[in-house]
Parts: sequence; structure tokens; C-alpha cells
Amino acid sequence: MATHSQIFEEPRPMPLSGSDQTRQVVKFAWRRRRSQIVTLGLGLVLLLVGATFLKSLQPPLLNREPTSAFGSVPEDLIRWLENLQIFVGFFTLLVATFVWYGELREDWEEELPCLMSAYFFYNRRPVIVCRHIWLAGPSDLRAWAQQVGAQAARVRFLEFTPDVKARHPEIVRLPDGSICRHYAVRFHLTNWPPAGSEKTSAAEENSDACVYQNLLAQGARVRLESVATVEALPDVQAWKANHEA
Repeated sequence: MATHSQIFEEPRPMPLSGSDQTRQVVKFAWRRRRSQIVTLGLGLVLLLVGATFLKSLQPPLLNREPTSAFGSVPEDLIRWLENLQIFVGFFTLLVATFVWYGELREDWEEELPCLMSAYFFYNRRPVIVCRHIWLAGPSDLRAWAQQVGAQAARVRFLEFTPDVKARHPEIVRLPDGSICRHYAVRFHLTNWPPAGSEKTSAAEENSDACVYQNLLAQGARVRLESVATVEALPDVQAWKANHEA
């Protein structure tokens, strides 16, 4: 077994801050929609130039020449309508920008690779923990977690309660600098060691141990860790607190 300090020194993904996520979305937008951004920017510049220098493109309220329509309207009301027109235009542009950014962010997140961590508890203690496993897609989360957990415990299948919970994916940066979506799912087993397990099963070798694997660690092999050590991991503590709350 690894020491308490070794398991905490293993490489792990770090949450990506909001500002870093925004920068990544902007880079993604520039890579994928550069022509649209350039066209939109040129259009805005031409619109501003036209509205400033060409009287024919100016809004009626910005034309100060007397007309029959505004001849009897107080000047304060005209200025208020001018300001309102500017505010409405700015607000419309702002809403459109937020909608566009939201769509870009969804596209960016959809293209990120996926990682998964699976936690299997029995009698409120972790018995199988498989962290940072590559995942094909969110739709495979539950099935792939079951398969990875069974392979780690060297059994054909695991029996668990219907109370399976998954958390919203977190955007993280891996030690090599790449960015991915990290999913997490938790199972409660109905028996441990599993029925029909091999005699060499890790569960039978040490009933007070947790089957543990971290794909980001050197070697990424399945090994036994003490339950107390695994329980001290922040992500495991969060699942326990969620169960006991």
C-alpha cells in the first residue's frame, strides 16, 4: 500500500477558474468562427461611421433640423427619446452577445474530452475508488463506471442499489496542461465482497482495504489502499458528507 502522503501527492486535475474558461471560449470562438467575428466587426465599424457622418443613416431623433413632426415637442422629451433609443440598442446588443457567448460555450464544452471518477461505497465506507478514467461520453457514464469498478475488483459484475448519483461535470486542467470535463458518479453496493468473486480478488485479500486506482498516477495500476487513507481524500469526503446529510 502507498503511504498517506503518497496518495495525496498523486497528480490530479485542477478546477479551471471562470476567467480561464472565458479565455478558452474566446480562443475557441476565434479558431472556429474567425470569419464571422471579422465580418461582424467590420459591419459594426461601418455602421458607426455611417451613423456619424452620413445624415441619411442617422436615426430621425438625431437629426436636429426642425420638422413638422417634432416642431412642437419639448426639447427635453427629444433628448430623453434619444437616450432611450441608444439604451435600447445597447441592451439589444448586450443580450445578443450573451446568447452568442452561451452557444459558443456549449460548443466548446461539447468538444472537450471527458474524464470520470467512480466511487463505490458499502456500509458508508469506500470499497472501490477509480479516479480520472477516460470516458467516451456522458451517455456512457453509468455503464462504463460499472465496468471499470468490476474490472478493478476482478469480478464479473457488481450489485448496487438504485440510488446512483452523478454530479454535474467540472471543467478541469490536467497536469499536462490539457483541459477536459470531469464527471463523478457514486454507487452503493448491496454486498461486499461481491458474490462469485475470484479467490485472488482484492476484496478477499484484505476486507479492510479499498480497491483504488488513479489513471493519472504513474503506472496507473489497481492497488489496495487502507479505507482510512481513501476516506481522507477530499472527493471521497464530499460523497460521504452528501450521503450522511
